[in-house]
Amino acid sequence: MLLCGGDGFADIFGRTFGQTKISWNKRKSISGSLAFFFFGYAFSVLMVLRFYQGGWLRETFNPAQFAITMIPVAALTTIVESLPIFEVDNVTVAVSGVILSVGLQYYYY
Repeated sequence: MLLCGGDGFADIFGRTFGQTKISWNKRKSISGSLAFFFFGYAFSVLMVLRFYQGGWLRETFNPAQFAITMIPVAALTTIVESLPIFEVDNVTVAVSGVILSVGLQYYYY
């Protein structure tokens, strides 16, 4: 969900407000990366909350804990997305997000 919500808005904000580029990747902007973080995080949390409200998640699911856990996941995926890795950046973003999510799941649950 981070890619769905974040990547599209990163493109829009980066093209519209992206005058300041990231020092390690001149193809990416600070505004695009901030949009990736905020919109990706919001889209992920809102989608999972919708699944929770629909009764599709376990009763032991804690929405507040999920929202907190998603902050470092969104931060890591934003950093990975900003790296100068072309052509496979969507794969590296997804893989890094899954690895951190699984690690945090074992830590919190």
